[in-house]
Amino acid sequence: MFEVETAITTGIFTLLGVGLMALQQHKTNKLNLDRQDRLENSKLKVSLVTAERLRWLQDLRERVSAYFADAEELVDLLRVPASPLEEKSRNDELGRLHRELRTAANNITLMLSPGDPDQQKLIDQITSTRDHINGYMSAEPDEPRPVEIAQNRDKALSSLTVVGAEAWRQVQALE
Repeated sequence: MFEVETAITTGIFTLLGVGLMALQQHKTNKLNLDRQDRLENSKLKVSLVTAERLRWLQDLRERVSAYFADAEELVDLLRVPASPLEEKSRNDELGRLHRELRTAANNITLMLSPGDPDQQKLIDQITSTRDHINGYMSAEPDEPRPVEIAQNRDKALSSLTVVGAEAWRQVQALE
Protein backbone atom coordinates (compact mmCIF):
# COMPACT_ATOMS: atom_id res chain seq x y z
CA MET A 1 0.00 0.00 0.00
CA PHE A 2 2.86 2.31 0.74
CA GLU A 3 4.16 1.79 -2.76
CA VAL A 4 0.78 2.72 -4.26
CA GLU A 5 0.59 5.88 -2.15
CA THR A 6 4.13 6.77 -3.14
CA ALA A 7 3.34 6.16 -6.81
CA ILE A 8 0.16 8.24 -6.59
CA THR A 9 1.98 11.03 -4.76
CA THR A 10 4.84 10.91 -7.27
CA GLY A 11 2.34 10.99 -10.15
CA ILE A 12 0.47 13.92 -8.66
CA PHE A 13 3.67 15.89 -8.12
CA THR A 14 4.89 14.96 -11.59
CA LEU A 15 1.63 16.17 -13.13
CA LEU A 16 1.75 19.28 -10.98
CA GLY A 17 5.35 19.92 -12.08
CA VAL A 18 4.52 19.37 -15.75
CA GLY A 19 1.52 21.69 -15.40
CA LEU A 20 3.62 24.39 -13.73
CA MET A 21 6.31 24.03 -16.40
CA ALA A 22 3.66 24.33 -19.14
CA LEU A 23 2.19 27.40 -17.44
CA GLN A 24 5.64 28.97 -17.13
CA GLN A 25 6.41 28.18 -20.78
CA HIS A 26 3.07 29.72 -21.80
CA LYS A 27 3.87 32.91 -19.85
CA THR A 28 7.36 33.06 -21.38
CA ASN A 29 5.96 32.57 -24.89
CA LYS A 30 3.33 35.25 -24.29
CA LEU A 31 5.98 37.71 -23.05
CA ASN A 32 8.16 36.96 -26.08
CA LEU A 33 5.21 37.43 -28.44
CA ASP A 34 4.28 40.71 -26.73
CA ARG A 35 7.88 41.94 -27.04
CA GLN A 36 8.03 40.87 -30.66
CA ASP A 37 4.67 42.56 -31.35
CA ARG A 38 5.89 45.82 -29.76
CA LEU A 39 9.11 45.63 -31.74
CA GLU A 40 7.25 45.03 -35.01
CA ASN A 41 4.84 47.90 -34.24
CA SER A 42 7.78 50.14 -33.49
CA LYS A 43 9.48 49.16 -36.75
CA LEU A 44 6.25 49.78 -38.65
CA LYS A 45 5.86 53.24 -37.10
CA VAL A 46 9.47 54.11 -37.97
CA SER A 47 8.93 52.88 -41.50
CA LEU A 48 5.74 54.92 -41.91
CA VAL A 49 7.29 58.07 -40.44
CA THR A 50 10.36 57.65 -42.64
CA ALA A 51 8.29 57.18 -45.79
CA GLU A 52 6.08 60.15 -44.94
CA ARG A 53 9.02 62.48 -44.24
CA LEU A 54 10.72 61.50 -47.47
CA ARG A 55 7.45 61.95 -49.40
CA TRP A 56 6.98 65.39 -47.80
CA LEU A 57 10.54 66.40 -48.71
CA GLN A 58 10.20 65.24 -52.33
CA ASP A 59 6.84 66.99 -52.66
CA LEU A 60 8.31 70.18 -51.21
CA ARG A 61 11.28 70.04 -53.61
CA GLU A 62 8.99 69.59 -56.61
CA ARG A 63 6.68 72.43 -55.55
CA VAL A 64 9.52 74.88 -54.89
CA SER A 65 11.17 73.99 -58.20
CA ALA A 66 7.91 74.46 -60.13
CA TYR A 67 7.19 77.69 -58.25
CA PHE A 68 10.44 79.32 -59.31
CA ALA A 69 10.21 77.98 -62.86
CA ASP A 70 6.76 79.57 -63.18
CA ALA A 71 7.96 82.81 -61.56
CA GLU A 72 10.83 83.06 -64.03
CA GLU A 73 8.48 82.28 -66.92
CA LEU A 74 6.13 85.07 -65.79
CA VAL A 75 9.00 87.56 -65.58
CA ASP A 76 10.21 86.53 -69.03
CA LEU A 77 6.70 87.07 -70.46
CA LEU A 78 6.53 90.50 -68.85
CA ARG A 79 9.87 91.56 -70.28
CA VAL A 80 9.06 90.70 -73.88
CA PRO A 81 6.75 93.18 -75.56
CA ALA A 82 3.71 91.63 -77.17
CA SER A 83 2.29 92.65 -80.51
CA PRO A 84 -1.28 93.97 -80.49
CA LEU A 85 -2.44 90.59 -81.85
CA GLU A 86 -0.68 88.68 -79.05
CA GLU A 87 -1.67 91.03 -76.22
CA LYS A 88 -4.86 89.23 -75.13
CA SER A 89 -3.24 85.80 -75.26
CA ARG A 90 -0.23 87.09 -73.34
CA ASN A 91 -2.42 88.74 -70.69
CA ASP A 92 -4.44 85.53 -70.29
CA GLU A 93 -1.23 83.55 -69.81
CA LEU A 94 0.11 86.12 -67.32
CA GLY A 95 -3.15 85.97 -65.34
CA ARG A 96 -3.04 82.17 -65.28
CA LEU A 97 0.59 82.09 -64.13
CA HIS A 98 -0.05 84.76 -61.49
CA ARG A 99 -2.98 82.78 -60.01
CA GLU A 100 -0.95 79.57 -60.03
CA LEU A 101 1.99 81.31 -58.35
CA ARG A 102 -0.19 82.72 -55.57
CA THR A 103 -1.72 79.29 -54.96
CA ALA A 104 1.67 77.59 -55.06
CA ALA A 105 3.16 80.12 -52.62
CA ASN A 106 0.32 79.50 -50.19
CA ASN A 107 0.61 75.71 -50.52
CA ILE A 108 4.36 75.72 -49.99
CA THR A 109 4.07 78.03 -47.00
CA LEU A 110 1.46 75.73 -45.44
CA MET A 111 3.83 72.76 -45.78
CA LEU A 112 6.48 74.50 -43.70
CA SER A 113 6.89 75.26 -40.01
CA PRO A 114 7.63 78.93 -39.32
CA GLY A 115 8.98 77.89 -35.92
CA ASP A 116 11.94 76.20 -37.61
CA PRO A 117 14.54 78.86 -38.60
CA ASP A 118 15.63 77.01 -41.75
CA GLN A 119 12.06 76.51 -42.89
CA GLN A 120 11.30 80.16 -42.08
CA LYS A 121 14.12 81.21 -44.44
CA LEU A 122 12.43 79.23 -47.21
CA ILE A 123 9.07 80.84 -46.37
CA ASP A 124 10.76 84.26 -46.54
CA GLN A 125 12.12 83.59 -50.04
CA ILE A 126 8.77 82.31 -51.30
CA THR A 127 7.02 85.34 -49.78
CA SER A 128 9.58 87.78 -51.20
CA THR A 129 9.20 86.28 -54.67
CA ARG A 130 5.40 86.43 -54.38
CA ASP A 131 5.63 90.11 -53.37
CA HIS A 132 7.87 90.91 -56.36
CA ILE A 133 5.46 89.13 -58.70
CA ASN A 134 2.50 90.99 -57.21
CA GLY A 135 4.37 94.25 -57.79
CA TYR A 136 4.96 93.33 -61.43
CA MET A 137 1.26 92.52 -61.89
CA SER A 138 -0.19 95.61 -60.14
CA ALA A 139 -2.11 98.45 -61.82
CA GLU A 140 1.12 100.46 -61.89
CA PRO A 141 3.59 97.65 -62.32
CA ASP A 142 7.19 97.67 -61.21
CA GLU A 143 9.79 96.94 -63.83
CA PRO A 144 10.38 93.16 -63.86
CA ARG A 145 13.76 92.34 -62.39
CA PRO A 146 14.71 88.74 -63.10
CA VAL A 147 17.81 89.14 -60.91
CA GLU A 148 15.59 89.46 -57.81
CA ILE A 149 13.70 86.29 -58.70
CA ALA A 150 16.96 84.45 -59.40
CA GLN A 151 18.45 85.61 -56.09
CA ASN A 152 15.32 84.49 -54.22
CA ARG A 153 15.43 81.17 -56.07
CA ASP A 154 19.07 80.58 -55.14
CA LYS A 155 18.45 81.46 -51.49
CA ALA A 156 15.33 79.27 -51.42
CA LEU A 157 17.19 76.31 -52.92
CA SER A 158 19.96 76.80 -50.38
CA SER A 159 17.39 76.84 -47.56
CA LEU A 160 15.67 73.81 -49.06
CA THR A 161 18.98 71.94 -49.05
CA VAL A 162 19.35 72.63 -45.32
CA VAL A 163 15.72 71.62 -44.66
CA GLY A 164 16.29 68.42 -46.65
CA ALA A 165 19.49 67.60 -44.77
CA GLU A 166 17.69 68.05 -41.44
CA ALA A 167 14.77 65.87 -42.57
CA TRP A 168 17.23 63.19 -43.67
CA ARG A 169 19.09 63.42 -40.34
CA GLN A 170 15.80 62.90 -38.52
CA VAL A 171 14.97 59.90 -40.70
CA GLN A 172 18.34 58.31 -39.99
CA ALA A 173 17.92 58.93 -36.25
CA LEU A 174 14.69 56.92 -36.33
CA GLU A 175 16.26 53.83 -37.86
